[in-house]
Amino acid sequence: MSVLYETLVEFANGETTANRVNFFDSEGIVRVTRVNEKNLGKSLVYLNFDYEDYIKLFIPDDGYNNTYLINVAFSNSGYYGGHIFIDSYTVDNDWDEGYGLQFFNDENLGKVKEILTFLRPELSDSDLRDASGENIVEISNFLRQEFDDEIDGIIYEYTDYYDSALVEGMKQYVKERFCGKLMNFGIIEKRCGSVYMTTVSTLISLWDKSGVGEDGTLTEVLKTIIEQNDLQFDEDLFEDYYSFYDSKNFDDEGYNRGIGRQLDKILNKIEEGDNFEKYKKNADLYEKLSKLKYNKFNRWYEFPKQKSFGEESDDRFKIVGIKDGKIHVQRQDGPTTNEFLDYENFLNFLYHPELF
Repeated sequence: MSVLYETLVEFANGETTANRVNFFDSEGIVRVTRVNEKNLGKSLVYLNFDYEDYIKLFIPDDGYNNTYLINVAFSNSGYYGGHIFIDSYTVDNDWDEGYGLQFFNDENLGKVKEILTFLRPELSDSDLRDASGENIVEISNFLRQEFDDEIDGIIYEYTDYYDSALVEGMKQYVKERFCGKLMNFGIIEKRCGSVYMTTVSTLISLWDKSGVGEDGTLTEVLKTIIEQNDLQFDEDLFEDYYSFYDSKNFDDEGYNRGIGRQLDKILNKIEEGDNFEKYKKNADLYEKLSKLKYNKFNRWYEFPKQKSFGEESDDRFKIVGIKDGKIHVQRQDGPTTNEFLDYENFLNFLYHPELF
């Protein structure tokens, strides 16, 4: 007969003391803290677990593959270092495929558009929130090519915040699977994985119902009850880890602060660089084209009919880009099909195409 079980029965029958119950628990889990003199079976018992031992109550004997992640879930964030589910290499590929801009806030997307207006005006009217949209891959690769250090910083920021969101979701999931599970057996949870309350009679009753036998231990009793009630945890937490993501766990504000700092570095490089005046001309030209509503690149425009001496024409033109302070235009018909024009000549081209 288990010494603990025998002592619990003797205590309930008034044949021994609470101190002897505490003393004869070889596992160091049971502590009778308040004796009910009128009904000894209702005396309060505290169960104190090392959380790793508590977790093992739920793990099948043939496997314990989630040790590290469960330890992370029940410990402070300082328990682990680095990233758990994703790394910078994974996010690096996502960036190259055009998915890096989807969590940028409006302010940071505005900074990206400002950068493009200086360097690649023909891309600045793109929908930056559409990861599958036109030009997004080209924009992502261009920014990486020109500003590798800053883009690496952005990739690390995203990796850090996204992995943290996954870890937080995993913690919540794990605790849902391990916490509050003993309540239906008359064991009150004070602190998940470590502190529980029950009574002497409840422990004796669980022992008898488990079928473990009087020679068993309290750990064996609880583990058996958990198995009998299909509460075991036999999942692989690394499998389908993306399901742990919840946007509420993603620190969007902190992430965008970090992104903003990297984009500010890029803008400072542009403004302090030797070619800033040339880039400024590009931006000014794009602003003028926007006012004329000709800021959509690589699409065909018709010439204004009222400026062609009253003669209708099927001729069209498109703006390919802006480079070195000039507008690169292509004409569908006519003697000139490909030219770089300053703004004044562009107006002449626009309103008097017959002169070109």
